[in-house]
Amino acid sequence: MTKSNDQEKASIRLHIYLPADEVEAIDSWGFDNRIRARTKAIRELVKLGLDASQTSKGGSKS
Repeated sequence: MTKSNDQEKASIRLHIYLPADEVEAIDSWGFDNRIRARTKAIRELVKLGLDASQTSKGGSKS
């Protein structure tokens, strides 16, 4: 793997504030989808949202 690929795969920590009702919705979605960790549920929801956004714009997934 090249250095540029390593940098692309590097994880970046984000700190965000969410209203309690959004956190509850994330936890509920994670439970319904058998995802134990909140962070994993958030990552999956972000991926789904980005994929849906690309699809709705007629773009292709990268």
